[in-house]
Amino acid sequence: MNIADRVTFACEVARVLRRQGRFSCVETAQGPGGSPIFPLPWAKDPSASCLVTPEAARAAVEQAGLRIVEQTSFAAEVAKRGEPPHQANGVVMGDDFEQRRANVMTGLRELRLVDQLIVAEKP
Repeated sequence: MNIADRVTFACEVARVLRRQGRFSCVETAQGPGGSPIFPLPWAKDPSASCLVTPEAARAAVEQAGLRIVEQTSFAAEVAKRGEPPHQANGVVMGDDFEQRRANVMTGLRELRLVDQLIVAEKP
């Protein structure tokens, strides 16, 4: 969520992976429901947030020469169950952490945010 140049990041991942090595990440993506509500756990305002759509994240990984093994997006179902999002690691991020967490949950419910799992492999 804080990496603006995903292609360069994915190229570095590809560079250090062995053949058939795998890379996985869980990240929050921009959902179809509109702009996120700030502050969020990773950014107080839009200037510090680098959200992209799941499709753009996939394109960056593939542009780096990695093969997508799995890409799963999930959001509303997580928010409906009341589970914390994956990026909430229980570490207090300042006095406004509860507001940031609440904004993530609202974003997931309203599909402003989509959590996704990406697994890619170096051919």
